Parts: sequence; C-alpha cells; structure tokens
Amino acid sequence: LLDLKKALTEAFKQQSVSAADKEAPRPVPPRDSSTIKTAVERQAEIEDAELAEYLVRIDALQTGTWVEFALVNGSKFRCKLSTRVGDESCYIFVNRMGLKVVEKTRQELAHEMRRGRLQVLEERLLLDRAMDAIFNNLKRKAA
Repeated sequence: LLDLKKALTEAFKQQSVSAADKEAPRPVPPRDSSTIKTAVERQAEIEDAELAEYLVRIDALQTGTWVEFALVNGSKFRCKLSTRVGDESCYIFVNRMGLKVVEKTRQELAHEMRRGRLQVLEERLLLDRAMDAIFNNLKRKAA
C-alpha cells in the first residue's frame, strides 16, 4: 500500500507540474522600448489629431471676427477678436465697448471649440440682425 501511495503521489505531482506549465503565460519577446506607447501617450495622440481640425479653424480667425462663448452656467456672451499677441499664441477678445473680456491661448480656444463652448459668428448674420433692429426702430418711431 505504501508503494501504491508513493506512485500515486508522484503521478499527481507530475500532472500538476505539466498543467501549471500549460497555464503559464508564454513569455513575450522583448520589443524595442521606443515603439511601446503607454495608454496616456496614445490618448494624447488621439486628442492631438482631433484638435488639429479645430486649430486650423482657430488659425483662420481674423482680427475683428465676432465669436460667442458659452459659459458653464449656460449663459452666453459675444466678443470680438481684437488682437493676437506673442507669435499668435495668445488671442485677446473685447466686448462691444472695447474692454478686454477674454484672453486665451490657441490650444485653449481649440479645446473650447471642440467642447462646443466657442462658436464663430457669421458676419452676414450680425449685419442682418443689426439692419432688422434699425428698421424695427424706424417703424416704431414712424407709427
């Protein structure tokens, strides 16, 4: 009986070792560490690609262009691009009275546009609204 017990124990040990070898993950051959990217780096590349479209739109802004910023609380305000400072990396916006209300970098503006918090207003629409307001005032005064 002792011999049988030893034989069964040895067979069980061999079976356990072979099963563990099969379940063990196979070693991955080493790759060049410069090509391995972390999840953060991959996410940054994706965001940069998405921002490229908005950066082109920001670069196309001309001095005097009216934009509308949407605040977190839901209110909106309009302002005009007054100037670009420091190799066009800083954009300064003024209100209707010419007072500085917003100063943002090119990247910040692209992020705002991507989030839908910055909208470029078409000049034609602004002129149409202004003309409508003038006509309405004249009609009211004439009546």
